[in-house]
Amino acid sequence: PAAEGAEGAEGAEVAEGAERKRPKKKASDDPAVEYAGVHRTLHRFCAAVADVRENDEAFERIAHTFPLVIDLLRACFEPPIDGEPIDDDATLAETVRQLNGGEDSRTSGRAARGVTSSLGSGLTAAQAARRQFQLLRADLVHNPARFEGWLALADHVDAVKDLALNDAAKLVTVKDWNENGEHSATAHALVRRLQLALRRATCAAVACAPNEDDRSQGYERQGLAAYEMVQASPPFHDGRRWKLSRDAAWRAALGLARDAFDGAARCAPTEWTYRCHGAKVARKIGEPCDELFDRLKATVDAAPGNLEAFYQMHDGRIKFLVRLAEGKANGTMAQDERRRAMETIASHAFEPETLGYSGGSAKWRAMDPISRWDALWRDAAAAIKAAAKLLPAYHKASYRLAWSRLRYPGRADGRLPPDIVPEELNHHHHHHQNAGIDAAVAAARIALAPLFKVDSNAQAAMKDKDACFKYNEQAPRFNIWMWEIDDYNLSVGRGVGGGKRGSYIGSSFRLHTVGVNESGRKFVAASRKATRLYLCLCFAVGDLAPLVAAPGYIGDERHKHARSMPDLRALAFALAQRGLVLAASNSEDSESVRRASELGYWMWVEHAGLPWDELNRDGAREYRLELRLGEEDPEEPSALIGETFTSKAAAAEALILKVLASRRLESEFEGMALNHVSSLAREGLGGIRCLKNMHADLARRVDDAERASRVRTRGGGVPAAPLAQLKTLKPIRAAVYDAIVAATTDAVASFAPLEPTPTDDNDDGAPTDGALDARREVVDAALRLRADAERRGAELSRYKSHQPPTEADEDELANAMEVTGSLLVRAVAAATPGATIPAPGADAARAAVDAAAVKARDIVEAWAETIRSR
Repeated sequence: PAAEGAEGAEGAEVAEGAERKRPKKKASDDPAVEYAGVHRTLHRFCAAVADVRENDEAFERIAHTFPLVIDLLRACFEPPIDGEPIDDDATLAETVRQLNGGEDSRTSGRAARGVTSSLGSGLTAAQAARRQFQLLRADLVHNPARFEGWLALADHVDAVKDLALNDAAKLVTVKDWNENGEHSATAHALVRRLQLALRRATCAAVACAPNEDDRSQGYERQGLAAYEMVQASPPFHDGRRWKLSRDAAWRAALGLARDAFDGAARCAPTEWTYRCHGAKVARKIGEPCDELFDRLKATVDAAPGNLEAFYQMHDGRIKFLVRLAEGKANGTMAQDERRRAMETIASHAFEPETLGYSGGSAKWRAMDPISRWDALWRDAAAAIKAAAKLLPAYHKASYRLAWSRLRYPGRADGRLPPDIVPEELNHHHHHHQNAGIDAAVAAARIALAPLFKVDSNAQAAMKDKDACFKYNEQAPRFNIWMWEIDDYNLSVGRGVGGGKRGSYIGSSFRLHTVGVNESGRKFVAASRKATRLYLCLCFAVGDLAPLVAAPGYIGDERHKHARSMPDLRALAFALAQRGLVLAASNSEDSESVRRASELGYWMWVEHAGLPWDELNRDGAREYRLELRLGEEDPEEPSALIGETFTSKAAAAEALILKVLASRRLESEFEGMALNHVSSLAREGLGGIRCLKNMHADLARRVDDAERASRVRTRGGGVPAAPLAQLKTLKPIRAAVYDAIVAATTDAVASFAPLEPTPTDDNDDGAPTDGALDARREVVDAALRLRADAERRGAELSRYKSHQPPTEADEDELANAMEVTGSLLVRAVAAATPGATIPAPGADAARAAVDAAAVKARDIVEAWAETIRSR
């Protein structure tokens, strides 16, 4: 024990001596100074490595409401909306933990187990953006002259802004963004602050760049920040009510963008994107022809096989030709200047051999001015058409081709755009020419067609009265067939369909890459612009089926375009109304009247139960706005289309006013629907196929509405929408039911009993396939009617305890069972060789009906197998 005590005393003396040698820390010492070396790299490590996965997952969470978009915009300036203010004096670690819900995800147990899901940590996009901003700012506090830090901060601010605005463009209407009181003012102010912060960060990045490569990146960010100010895209602009003002501020932003992109191009001469952006800006500014095409040529040379560079060259040629025509018309461009510009445009030909220009060849000199003009136009349009044909999803080429056909200056003199081939018009909807439609308008619609998926029942009916549903056994459909432009969506490289890399456009351009990734905002703007023009073209050429189907598609919340196109939905509704009323009034064209009746039926059914007064009011407002915009701006769809649109619009409006003077507009469409049903009933066998599909469609709609009506609201009431839908659908369903019963009864009455199956295979008395198919068609219709009656009976029994059926419902069901049973027995007998067809109205026992149903199913299955084998 004594030895142990001595050793303890000796150890205490050693420890005391070590403590005396260690320097004492002053109370004024700052730990940040002591660990300055760590802080120089800590924050950038957290921002660039530790938080990346968690941030990426958080940024995938869409800001689906306006307040969430504002919260994301505030991420670089203010504390969370619902959180406590951040203490500026708090340490960075405390701030990070506060922003992450009180727990640092990098040290939490969840993170230690390798789980960094944003759903598990509850990290929102705004929280992730705010934390990242704090880290980047802290890094710059310790490294104020570090180029990578300023560039990272600029990229983060730009990413936050774009993320918020892209979400807003898809989910917040332009009207709400600009007119939603406090939210709008806050959003606009925050975006302006972000844009200012972005410009300042890019200026600092340029100033701190240590070499030319880094400086080019800073200039690029500067140019993109300025170029954003001149783009007309949602959520700020919709191209209709809220349009970009091309004022002095607009030109100043263009100048800043051009200087920045030119600086980037000087620092990185081999990078094509800087030159491409510079060319776009130069075209907007209105640079002279030689300078503009020098920029475009440098872009193409720097990016061989790049579709975006190829497109910008020939898009620029088309637009400059329009500029030359306007300069000639208003006298602002001298003849010598126009001649030199045409030679410059010719020197960048898509197909030089076909154009015939090679340094002023004899063929070129022999052309008169109009022939030269048309040759240049044809060559540039051919390049854009080839790009659209190879990659239909490259939607800007399809839109530009349609635009060029409408914008062709020779249209004013009655000349057809030279790129239109007569075979193209004859192949697509030849009846438009017969109706006296402007060929340029019809060709423009054809150019836009790849961007939309439609199938018109009316056109099938025009070709074959028995084939209303030959291609589509339901209502006409409409689908916007557009995606954001990138290599994958366009099937280039590893995209869907095996890829098209290496394909040729013309004889000289070989596709390697698309070269651009379209932002969500620009895609929304492009899809709105194309859809608006397509709707107006359909109205002008009389193709009404897409107009009838478009309101339902655009208004469906399941589709990504629903929230960005509410005004176009109302416009499509108004155009469909006016087009149908105009077509129905054309007594000299029976096919036009028939087509209008069919589409009027679908118009009425698709909008059953909806508030027509509100639809009419909104549609009329958007329709009148469209006409007024066309009077003010030659680039608006109605102005581009011209007389073909405006004359139809005037005639349709006069008819609408005439209808409204005597009755409500919805009554007109209800009358169209009933007339269509009656006309199909009068056709007998020819209308049965249409009627049975219409009956099945209505049965589905009524069942859906009845199920929805059984769901009670929180107050115990019945939802109003399903009841209104049932009130509209039940009368039309009864009309279709009566029509199909009448048509089927008449068809059975026209059949003679089939002779017993002959034993001689060469018997000439055997019925033809067409005659047998008609009888089987009737059996199928009778079987469907019977199945529907039995299903309705089962539904009444199922809900009898909750909602007792009325006496009228029971009488209606009893009558349907009796009629469909007798009809099924007679139809089966008519399709059975050697059977006797019972007399009309003869009572059919339940056993006989059940036996006929079994046999009818066999007949229908055999018929379907026969059709498949043909």
